[in-house]
Amino acid sequence: QANLDKSAATANRSMMSFAKEIYQESGIRGIFKGTGATLLREVPGCAVYFVTYEYSKKELCRLQSVDPSELSPG
Repeated sequence: QANLDKSAATANRSMMSFAKEIYQESGIRGIFKGTGATLLREVPGCAVYFVTYEYSKKELCRLQSVDPSELSPG
């Protein structure tokens, strides 16, 4: 019962109210808590994605005898 009351009380709160509460309790460090872990997860994945994309584009252009500079940007 108490858990339901708590979730009902937080259901109508805005993102800004949560941010203000975190800032009041922990300061600016609280706002960015977890950023390091997120970067450790995202940076390697993005690096692999871009390298794979560029390699695939280069190889597909080579196989089809297309100059990569002729590809449209959009």
